[in-house]
Amino acid sequence: MENYSISIHIPCPIHSSENIQRVAMNFHAPQELYCFECILSRKDTTFLNNNNNLQTIPDLIEAAAAFYAQHKNSRIKLGKQVPDRYINLLTGQGEKLEQLSKHLEDEKKKMSHLFDTLIQDMTNIISGKKNEYLGKLDQQLFNLRYWFIFFEKQLKKTYPTKEDIPLSFPCKEDLLTMLDRITDSTQLTAFVRNLKEDLNEKKFGIRPELEGSREISLENFCNRLKKMEDVKPHFQQVDDLEVSNLKKEVARNFDIYLRDLLKLEKAIEDVTKGVNLDSRFLESDQITFLQELVPENLKFSDLKPVYRASRDGFEGKDFHEKCDGRKHTISIIKCKFEDSQMPSLIGGYLDEAWQSNGVYIPSSNSFLFSLTTRVKCSISDIAYAGVGTRDYGPCFGGGYDIQVSMNGEQCSMNPHSYEGSSKLVEAPHYSGSGRIGFKFEDIEVYCLEEIF
Repeated sequence: MENYSISIHIPCPIHSSENIQRVAMNFHAPQELYCFECILSRKDTTFLNNNNNLQTIPDLIEAAAAFYAQHKNSRIKLGKQVPDRYINLLTGQGEKLEQLSKHLEDEKKKMSHLFDTLIQDMTNIISGKKNEYLGKLDQQLFNLRYWFIFFEKQLKKTYPTKEDIPLSFPCKEDLLTMLDRITDSTQLTAFVRNLKEDLNEKKFGIRPELEGSREISLENFCNRLKKMEDVKPHFQQVDDLEVSNLKKEVARNFDIYLRDLLKLEKAIEDVTKGVNLDSRFLESDQITFLQELVPENLKFSDLKPVYRASRDGFEGKDFHEKCDGRKHTISIIKCKFEDSQMPSLIGGYLDEAWQSNGVYIPSSNSFLFSLTTRVKCSISDIAYAGVGTRDYGPCFGGGYDIQVSMNGEQCSMNPHSYEGSSKLVEAPHYSGSGRIGFKFEDIEVYCLEEIF
């Protein structure tokens, strides 16, 4: 057998300084080609840990060549007439593709303008924040300088000379003369501030009506000024890891916001993907993550939608009417937490059938998940995998780890029966323990077919 050396040096479309190293074998992967930087930046450890998901191009060619050699004679049948409708469909493809190309170019211009505007606005926001924090440092110098000015003014009032009295205690005519000499807003600001300070001396601990009050206050000012005169203000040290985490958090929240804001309407289905959930809120990479979670004995490509709250009704009876008696269901809840600006997608898989009798449903295979934080939580107390109650939607765990009250007001999470369920959400004021409430916007339930 002749050996061939395969060597490619094609830049990654995402990380231009890196070359393509792997291809995704999973049709539901969010991208086809991967460089090492792409692999390192992926958060889905389930995807990365499966050696079958990413292969080198030589391995792909080897597998493809073996497949073609095995099947090329058995699958080809000559002499069949191609139906006219198929020929006609292909004949018109050039015109259709040209029309779509022109339309997509217009859409790309709109998107480019949108993102160019966002880049400019975000640059302005970041520059504004930069100037704000630099300004805080400038303010420190101003503050100390003004301490000295203020102390000197109080010193002259406390121990005045004959020449100081007209300046420290001007009459009305003197004030009007000073005002008349002012030519800009900076001078006017200083003039007004000086008068306000004198009128509010009690605010600074000075009580002119009490003898000795100025001496006492001046001593206090002196002591405070001594403490500050050698202080060197600085911001707390921020290490590279904290900066990196900040960038990741900003990128994640930005990504979540864009997903919710920019939904591709009337998308042309990718024929290679195979699964079209017809979901109102799921993205392709989230579907991929779901596929990686479900047990291997379930046929993910035959995932069937059985219930959608926004379509079938928001009452408990609507959920149970569609879902009771069904096994191997995936329930996905689009929820909004009070302390978070972005919606979260959480849910659970239950291999046993839903029911409405209020009895706990045991299972050793059930699990919870978050499509937002990319977390899977396995069952730890198999007696409390789920519970079906007539007035509630999908509920998991005793306690409950996820409880969906269909009036939308009393939905909650309380870690109990699933390992790590406290990590399902990232809400600013949620510590990961105890109950957290939320409202849901929609629920989708899908049923998986078991492979025998």
